[in-house]
Amino acid sequence: MLFKKRIDNTKTFKVIAIASFFSVASSESYGVDSIKLYDNENGIVSDLNEEYYSNSTLGLLITNNSNISLNNAQIKSMGAYSSSITSALDSTLSLSGSIHIETEGKMSYGLQVVADPDGSNGSLVPNRPSEINTSHLYPILLTVDTKGEEAHGIQARDNAILTLYGKDGSYVKTTNERAEALNTNNVDKIVIDNIDLISGQSHGLHFFGSGETTLSNLSLEAGKSTVIVENTDNNDPVIVSFNNATATINNGNFITNITHNAYKTSNAEITLNNSYVKGTSKIEAISTELGTTFFTLKNASRWDILNDSEVTNLTNTNSSVISLQNAEVNVFNTLTVFEDYVGDISQSSTTNGKIIVNTLWNNDNESSSDLLDIKGTATGYTQVMTKNGIIGNVTRGDAEKYSVPVVTVGNHQEKTNAFYGFADTTGAGQAILVQKDAHNYTWYLAKKDDPVDPVTPVDPVTPVDPVT
Repeated sequence: MLFKKRIDNTKTFKVIAIASFFSVASSESYGVDSIKLYDNENGIVSDLNEEYYSNSTLGLLITNNSNISLNNAQIKSMGAYSSSITSALDSTLSLSGSIHIETEGKMSYGLQVVADPDGSNGSLVPNRPSEINTSHLYPILLTVDTKGEEAHGIQARDNAILTLYGKDGSYVKTTNERAEALNTNNVDKIVIDNIDLISGQSHGLHFFGSGETTLSNLSLEAGKSTVIVENTDNNDPVIVSFNNATATINNGNFITNITHNAYKTSNAEITLNNSYVKGTSKIEAISTELGTTFFTLKNASRWDILNDSEVTNLTNTNSSVISLQNAEVNVFNTLTVFEDYVGDISQSSTTNGKIIVNTLWNNDNESSSDLLDIKGTATGYTQVMTKNGIIGNVTRGDAEKYSVPVVTVGNHQEKTNAFYGFADTTGAGQAILVQKDAHNYTWYLAKKDDPVDPVTPVDPVTPVDPVT
């Protein structure tokens, strides 16, 4: 048998004086003597020195409309399915001080917020969401380390609410395969601030179903894709906002949007606000329907694209940068926007969103380039530029020269001029980005000036002596 602590049907209690909570193993429990529950009116209500036995290994389970505060706790759970802290069935857990969590074993979650931890309540589940929170005025030092297959750092589902504000040094870290830093299924709202999310061998964020998530002032490191979105409802998308955040992907996409069946599509709204991400974006369909990804960059955000990428709608404003440039000079990427692109309202080279491309252009007028391919409309203004100029030996000739398209827009009119820019060349001066026709923007070089025949000098006139 394995140990479990369960707190049921409580009023408003506070767990205090916890130097070390308890370690759940197959045969022993540590630190239990320091745990007491206090009622605000009646003093000591329950002394949890006794041991509870269960076939599961939930470190702390708060359930059945409980409202609990937990301060300065260290919790370690060992064994398969050994979640350290679980809030379930209309319960609220408030964390404060320093909270350290460790788990070891398959599906041993660090923090879990669910309607029903074991599914035994059937149809009651959707109507009994739970919550784990901290105060934004008093952030906590939170450290979560999980070891085990599918041992997610945080799991939230069933209209859960999760609000975590961390002190510097806070993190959620997973180690093994399929162990995601944050795993959700139809949540209400998630806010994580100043708590780094690290997934060693799996995805950083996995959203199944709908919900709204805001990640601020943190770094996100993922062994595979950063954001996975699956099977949301058409009218209820996954909304993810990154504020002052950075995301690093070691092997995968920044966004992977997957639709599994014909009855639902995966709809994602991803916003970067003064944030940085690096990776590709893919929309995949295992069924007949593609999902939709609305991707917005604002306030000096940056997206470095590693390979060909695709989104449904794209907004790039307020000094944000999208770089299509690959690390290899002769490799060119395409960013496909299936519907519409939006730039800044007014033109300004200092404040407009920017697209960085890699272009190769040689003197035989053959050229290759990264491409922003917009299937719908393009509005607003965006500056197009290169990192270190146009590569190649192109020079000016007797006729005007145009490179291959750098931006294409399917539903566009001539003289719209939504994209503009300049790029240096090695032998032809500066190239200008022009709208060549209704649908294509290319680099342009004017023809070289015709030489002017030299003028034959005139012999000087011999001066005439003045008349006396």
